[in-house]
Amino acid sequence: MTEIKEAINYANKGDFRSAIRILERLIKKNPEDTEILYNLGMCYTEMGDPQRTIDLLENKRIKTPYFPNIHVALGYSYFKVNDFDNAESCFRIALKLDPNNEFALRNLGGIYGKLNRYSDSIDILKNALSQNSDDMHSEYGLAIAYFYSQDIDKADEHLKSVINKSNNSELLEPAKDLRRKIAEINLKSSGFRIDVMFYCLGALEHYKNCNNKDIQEISFEIGLKGQDGLDVHNPEKKYNLKSMSGEFTGLQLVSYMYVGFKIIKPEVDIGMDFSEEYKTAQELFNKKQLDEN
Repeated sequence: MTEIKEAINYANKGDFRSAIRILERLIKKNPEDTEILYNLGMCYTEMGDPQRTIDLLENKRIKTPYFPNIHVALGYSYFKVNDFDNAESCFRIALKLDPNNEFALRNLGGIYGKLNRYSDSIDILKNALSQNSDDMHSEYGLAIAYFYSQDIDKADEHLKSVINKSNNSELLEPAKDLRRKIAEINLKSSGFRIDVMFYCLGALEHYKNCNNKDIQEISFEIGLKGQDGLDVHNPEKKYNLKSMSGEFTGLQLVSYMYVGFKIIKPEVDIGMDFSEEYKTAQELFNKKQLDEN
């Protein structure tokens, strides 16, 4: 294995210090080698020193104008210091030289997202995703752009894809959080939900014979299941719990969790606002209790 490949292997594993040690030794022998310069610049930026990359590469892109990755590395560094004008310029030059450069496309799309140019961001990130359908960062960026463009169905579609691909990546929790927000938006857009009210009423009926420990167990289990995604829009899809017998829809489980936390920890925000439905359910429940007594 050559030293440059060894350095790249270290970088791919996240060991940027080891990569930099090799690359700095190599660049002393070959100060104009574009591959070494590119990888060294990327490592500096990943280590939190983008200005060092800018100092290293700003002159080199003039001397090596036809090497797209020099412009990519420099654009990435400008992106990291929030100099979006220079970052966009660098990525645009890189894409003129290499129109399918995946890294340039992903980061240019990210810049347009930061600048609230969501239509441009969508166009660029769709192109990036067409180059690599497994690129979770491009797909997550695309979901964000669709979300802020108010196309939440497409946003949700891409978020589900990110969750399926990501396993334990750093994108998993943000994708799940945004899906929960989308679910809340969809529910709120429907106005007062009579089905949610009856689910809340059913939860109150169930919980009246439970102690706080039982309610906590049910609510926490639903919360954990919700992290993997509960489909609150499909009444045909059913779920089971260990802590409560029966089959339940996703919306029913979220309603039970909402009521459970209102009983045991009312200060907790579960990300869904069922306050009106819960209030009506409480009134009906209390009336029924009075009638029975």
